[in-house]
Amino acid sequence: MVNVGIMSFLGFVFWIIAAQYFSPEDIGVASALISAVGIITALASLGFQTSLIHFLPKSRRKEEKIWSTFWLSTTGALVLSVLFVVGTNILTPGFTLFKDSQTFSILFVLFAIFAILFNLLDSIFIAIRRSDFVLWKNCFWSVLKVIGMLALVTLGTYGIIVSWFATLAVTFLLSLLLMNLKILFKINWDIIRNMLKYSVANWLANLFVVLPALGLPILIAYFLGTAYTAYFYVAWTIAALLFFVPQSVGKSYLSEESLIKTDGSLNKALKFTYFITLIGVVVCLFASPFILKSFGEDYFIAGFPVLVVLILSSLSYSFNAVMTMYYNTTQKIGKVIWINATITLLTFVFVILTLNYGLIGVALSWTSANIVANGIIILGELNK
Repeated sequence: MVNVGIMSFLGFVFWIIAAQYFSPEDIGVASALISAVGIITALASLGFQTSLIHFLPKSRRKEEKIWSTFWLSTTGALVLSVLFVVGTNILTPGFTLFKDSQTFSILFVLFAIFAILFNLLDSIFIAIRRSDFVLWKNCFWSVLKVIGMLALVTLGTYGIIVSWFATLAVTFLLSLLLMNLKILFKINWDIIRNMLKYSVANWLANLFVVLPALGLPILIAYFLGTAYTAYFYVAWTIAALLFFVPQSVGKSYLSEESLIKTDGSLNKALKFTYFITLIGVVVCLFASPFILKSFGEDYFIAGFPVLVVLILSSLSYSFNAVMTMYYNTTQKIGKVIWINATITLLTFVFVILTLNYGLIGVALSWTSANIVANGIIILGELNK
C-alpha cells in the first residue's frame, strides 16, 4: 500500500507538471496511447505476474523461468502492438501520429515490449523477497520521466510519450543489469505450460479488472475528442486512489484473518474497507476542487462533476472488489471472472448508450455497472 501511495503521488506530480507545459489535446493523446500500451501488456502477460510469484521462489531453474516468460511476453507485445499501429492507421484516419512518423511507430512497438518486461520485474522482485526493489525501481523511473518530459517539452505529444516509455526502458535495463541475470535465448515450453495452468484463470479475471481504466480513455478519445480524454484521465487518476483501498486494505485483512478458518472475516473486511473508503470519500470530495485547479481551470470546469461521480462510485466498487477477493481466496475463480466481465461489458455498453451526455455519461456508466454488479452479488449470496 505504501508503494501504491508513493507511486500515485509521483504520478500526480508528473501530470500536474505536464499540464503546465502541454495542451489538454497533447495530454489526451498521450494518455490514450499510454492506456493502449497498458491493454497490450495486460493481454500479452498471460498472467505471468501471478505465476512468477508462485513458482519462482522454490524453483531450481529460476533463470529459465524468467527468460521463458520474458521471450513469450515480448513476442505477444510485439504482435499486438504492430496490430494496434496498423489498425489505428486504418480505423482512425484523423489520428496521424503513426502516419506522420515511421520512427514513432517503431518506437511505440519497442515501448510496448519494454512496458511488459518492466511490469514482470515487479513479480520477480517480490518472488525473490526483495519487494523493496519494486519501490526503488518505480521511484527512480518516476523521477527520471519528469526530467525526460521537461527535456522534451518542445515535442508536444511525442515528448510526453517518449519521456514516459524511454525512461521506463532505461530503468528496466539498469534493473536487469543490477540483477546480473544470465541471458538465455530460448523458451522452455514445459515451464510455460505449467505456469499457464496456474495463471490463465487469474489472468482472465485481472484482464477484465483493468480494461475499464485502460479502455475508457481510448473510447473517449475516439468518440469525444482528445481534450476530453485528458480531463477524464486526470479525474480517474484521482478517484483511483479510492479504488486502491479495497484492493490493498481488504486483501491484507482477508489474508490475515484466514478466510477458510474464520467465518466472520468477510464481514470484518467489508467493515474495515468501508471505514477507510468513507473517510477517503470525504477527504477527496473536499480536496478535489483544489487538486483539479492545480492542473488548470479547464480541468476543474470539465472534470469536477465527473470526479464527484467517480469518487462516489468507490462505494459500490469497494463491495465488488472485496467480494471478488473473497471468491478468489475461496477458489471460486469462475465467479471472479463473471463479475469482472459483467462490470466491464456493462460499462462499455452504457458508455456507448450515453455518449450524448459527454464525460458525465462515462462516469455514470462506470458507476451504474458497479451498482448492477452489487445487486447480482447480493442476490447470489442470498440464494446460497
